[in-house]
Amino acid sequence: MKNHQTDALRTFEFPILALDYGRARIGLAIATTELRLARPLTTFERINRNEDMRRLRELAREQGVKQIIVGLPKRSDSRSARANKLACPSN
Repeated sequence: MKNHQTDALRTFEFPILALDYGRARIGLAIATTELRLARPLTTFERINRNEDMRRLRELAREQGVKQIIVGLPKRSDSRSARANKLACPSN
């Protein structure tokens, strides 16, 4: 017997790209809404904002990404790190 509710939910499964945005590198991981567990994908050496965004768009397109999550850097004492301003310029 088919579970139509489960089948309907599967149609909404999509890849999620997670970014760890730093001064020198951007760490990338990929997850799916089904698994809810990210796996390491690659690391980009930072070049400049335009080139970094171009490479991220290209990778997102290749992977079929529908959502991007940006991690906010924290220090070991839970205060925001300086790199937080890179990931979220409005802070």
